[in-house]
Amino acid sequence: ADAGYPGGQGLPEITLAYYTSQLHRQVAEFAQKNWHDVLGVDVKLANLELRVYLKALSEDTPQIFSSVWTSDYPDEDNWVFQNFHSTKGANRIRWQNAEFDRLVEEARVATNAQQRREMYGQAEKILCVDEAAIVPVFHSARVVCTKPYVARSYSPFGNEHIDKWSMKR
Repeated sequence: ADAGYPGGQGLPEITLAYYTSQLHRQVAEFAQKNWHDVLGVDVKLANLELRVYLKALSEDTPQIFSSVWTSDYPDEDNWVFQNFHSTKGANRIRWQNAEFDRLVEEARVATNAQQRREMYGQAEKILCVDEAAIVPVFHSARVVCTKPYVARSYSPFGNEHIDKWSMKR
């Protein structure tokens, strides 16, 4: 109602694009149902093969799309700067905010850990709250079980190197 569409009346058609995977289908259906039930807004789903989906992101960003990201390295820079800086990151949403860019540029070279965290926190507030350019929906988790006689490492990123495992027997 605050946006001028009480009960979703008069709102243009909204399409949420996602690529073919069980996880993305479940997330899209969850969003569709909740927008309908809570906001009274009907959302059309567009299921795209990965190749078509990636082409759409690079050429003509869908109105709303679901995406995932897994860190390459354990640093906030890999999430915030790499994905959302307006000119130097992937920026698939084609979003621009000069204050956000300034904060992440300064944060990535800051040597004081506390100041760095604060700058990234301010940048994330701009991205996710003030402008709601993205809406983080979930963080995945996994359970790993290994027999006690297997000597192995555990990667926080999920990229296991099974070739380096050994048996303790």
